[in-house]
Amino acid sequence: MNILTDILSLIQRGKFATVAGKDDVVVLGMWNEKPEMTGVASPIPYKSVKLIKIKDLASSENCDYINVPANPLKDSVGVFQKEVIDPTTQKCTVSFRSLKTMSTNLTLALSADDDYIEITTQGEPNLAANVGSGAKVWKDKVGETLNFKSLVQGSGITIAESTNEITITANAQPNTTYTYSSSQSAANVDLKLDGSDGSLGNVKLVAGTNVTLADSGSNEVTINSTGGGVGYQAHVSKITQTGTNPPTEVIVYNDTGLTLTWQRVAVGRYQATWSTSVDSTKVTVNPMPIFKNNPNILNVIAFANTGFQLCTNTLSAATDDVLQNTPIEIRIYP
Repeated sequence: MNILTDILSLIQRGKFATVAGKDDVVVLGMWNEKPEMTGVASPIPYKSVKLIKIKDLASSENCDYINVPANPLKDSVGVFQKEVIDPTTQKCTVSFRSLKTMSTNLTLALSADDDYIEITTQGEPNLAANVGSGAKVWKDKVGETLNFKSLVQGSGITIAESTNEITITANAQPNTTYTYSSSQSAANVDLKLDGSDGSLGNVKLVAGTNVTLADSGSNEVTINSTGGGVGYQAHVSKITQTGTNPPTEVIVYNDTGLTLTWQRVAVGRYQATWSTSVDSTKVTVNPMPIFKNNPNILNVIAFANTGFQLCTNTLSAATDDVLQNTPIEIRIYP
């Protein structure tokens, strides 16, 4: 009973320890509990006395702190750091790691009621993409950084950057003027373009078989055919004349580049006039005696550089209204 007597003495004198280790023990019993027996010498026995360790008495001291999982996954760390017991005071200190942001887009703060740690972010887990078939500007994303390709100015291009805009300008090039000249050497003609910027272009026209070239000296080169094929140009048409009207013409073939104008100048006489004068010594006119009805006579008269006349006659006198799809072939020789 000596230990119990010492405990009761400490209680009565108010001798209490201020610090206890977790393996120290405390005596548990009912304070001022009446004994079951009387007349027993002091100290008065209690019904029951128990001992308890401090670490079991204080449930907060009875816990082991661990991080879950015990081996943190990649890119993760535990919150619990360590537990330290002061060797002198036997006071236990549990250390937990604090949260720290390393990003300017991530903010940590206590809530207004001091119950929460609030995490806010201005960044989003987004990527960028190039669209269309042109050159790509978007490169990649590293962490929270979006990487874009730079624009580099090339030859004749200037790139200027302002606060909100990038301006791409094509540098002005000096205007170039060209001077045309030509010269003839024998049968060939040389064409030349001289640029004011020093550029030069030459083209030579070469006369082939049955072709002649002539430099007019006025920005023109004349190409003539000297033969080949049929050796002439032709104007082939069909002539119809009614009443006292001028003849009408249906062109069958014409490579002369010329046209004929028809008018009635007298009974049975019709003037054909060239749009441009020709050399009558190199022209033949070959009408065919095809008429509406009855035998008639068809002649060519008044042949000149500007044109000719057709005359229609019966066997006895000049007459109109006999030509109907009457063919006429005109040949112009070189």
